[in-house]
Amino acid sequence: MLKKLLFTCMCGVLGLSASLAQHTVVLVNSPTSIADSYPFTDAFTVDTWGADLSTGSWTADAAIGDDGLSPTSDGCEPLTNATEMAGKIALIDRGLCNFSLKAYHAQSAGAIGCIIINNQGDALFNMLAGDSAAAVTIPVVFVGQSDGEAMKAELANGPVNITIGTISFPNDIGATNADIIRAPNGVMPADQAVAAGASFLPGAQITNLGTNQASNIFLSVNVEHSPLGGGPSIDVHTDITTFDLLEPDSSAIIVMDNEYAADAGAGIYSVDYTIVSDSTDQFIFDNTHDFDYILSENAYCKGGWDLANDRPVQDAAFTVAGGAAIEFLTGFEMPLGSGYQLESVQWYMTTDVNGPTLGTIGESQFGAYVYRWDDADEDGAVLNDELEIVALGIVESFPDPNAQEAWMNVPLVDFETLEPNYVIPEDDNLYFVGVRYSGTDQVFFGFDQDYDQFIYFDFLAPTLADLSYFFVDTWVDVKPDIENDAGVFTDFYASAAQSLRIGQFNNVGETNPEIGSFEVFPSPASSFINVEAKLAKDYQRVDYTIVNSNGTVVSMERRDINGTNDIATLDVSNLPAGQYYLNLNTTDGSISRAFSVQR
Repeated sequence: MLKKLLFTCMCGVLGLSASLAQHTVVLVNSPTSIADSYPFTDAFTVDTWGADLSTGSWTADAAIGDDGLSPTSDGCEPLTNATEMAGKIALIDRGLCNFSLKAYHAQSAGAIGCIIINNQGDALFNMLAGDSAAAVTIPVVFVGQSDGEAMKAELANGPVNITIGTISFPNDIGATNADIIRAPNGVMPADQAVAAGASFLPGAQITNLGTNQASNIFLSVNVEHSPLGGGPSIDVHTDITTFDLLEPDSSAIIVMDNEYAADAGAGIYSVDYTIVSDSTDQFIFDNTHDFDYILSENAYCKGGWDLANDRPVQDAAFTVAGGAAIEFLTGFEMPLGSGYQLESVQWYMTTDVNGPTLGTIGESQFGAYVYRWDDADEDGAVLNDELEIVALGIVESFPDPNAQEAWMNVPLVDFETLEPNYVIPEDDNLYFVGVRYSGTDQVFFGFDQDYDQFIYFDFLAPTLADLSYFFVDTWVDVKPDIENDAGVFTDFYASAAQSLRIGQFNNVGETNPEIGSFEVFPSPASSFINVEAKLAKDYQRVDYTIVNSNGTVVSMERRDINGTNDIATLDVSNLPAGQYYLNLNTTDGSISRAFSVQR
């Protein structure tokens, strides 16, 4: 489902109506080592097959399906362990056949429910109906790989008891991941955040799903800061607020009295929410929530950040029904413009499991676009004529053309000159970053479901630029038709898993008639940088030094050249991601160029 974008302001506490006094869950009841409520998608909600989870609950021990053919756990053939499966909840791996056939084989073996486990990561996908969908009457859900593997591993130690469906309790308050207020950007360059005065107002939409009144409700928040490179964390902010009474089947948005700005500098800010009342909660899995937001060196992202891989968090992928051309956009504020440039865009994309490879679709169908928004009439509404294309990310190749999915990390070029990077002309600009597919196949783009902005974009977003994402599927003269086409999905809340890298550049010393000039490429780099120097006179040698953003020399190399030209390749594979300066030093002085490293 889609919705057009409407905005209202939320202040204080807002009473809402909860749809049902129940949880729809995949809940491991025992053993305690993995007891938890797990994220999932279900077949009925998305594509109307299998049992409707809202009509009841199914509780049983789990059993791993075995179809007798390698890989034995994908359920693509009739299960051979029907005796073990009878009355159980089947654990089946995603694999080479459609979801409904797997579920039908589990049902035919006597299973009362089916959990299909992603075998390619933790991303959650819609389970589209296949040929066997009409025959499936048991509940069917889809969970991430790490969650499913934890369930299967624990079976080696004894029974694993699971509930699928809806449950309710007398005393039960809490919130979902979609209900907590998060920082507007999951990742933002530290200097830009300070210049923007970036902050967020902690709070949450708390729901009473119990059958009893809930009184004396407390919402607390605690923020810790830790360095990006590792090190001890320190508490930097705590706050608490209360709400007197919450009736059954109702919700209230409760916010703190004070906004919090990330005032400890660059690093990881870990935010923990806790919800309690004067009654003992009987469903504790939704009473605590946490998220991280990061003040980085050079990255913007609306969602969370995968520090291990230095890229956005991606746990789901979506597109419009039926596929075809689409562009997902996010907005980023640049209070500091002078001296900065836009360098690259990163995103995740995948085709349908039965779809073509990326190489078959072709590189020309994909690209990144950056638009500058000049709100000329200052009304906060984005008009098509207020957008200017300033940069392009041209996809020249895929990491693996034979794959159906890829992380793309595409350098930007100036839209007018096609020169590397786009130099920001002035301070206080706002840019929309779009990743676009122009073909007719079904292509999904990555999202982070755990860094959604439900409350933020439904109640606090003053403009499109504050949304976690929006999309268009029509264009006017290459630019997105935002006036007539911008929308979001109504059946999920998430942030786009796409990032924008910026960097500082240094014009001083780039060229010096007494010394010469040189070029550095690529930027961003990952393993090596290439240097081409043209010097004003003969030199016997030059020194190359690499300096990080703190002014520390991190690498030095001396080269004998005996001439006016030098072509060099310098290893940067051991440098952390970030902004750097390469200095070319001669006996007459130095010249320098900026470059960045990405991982």
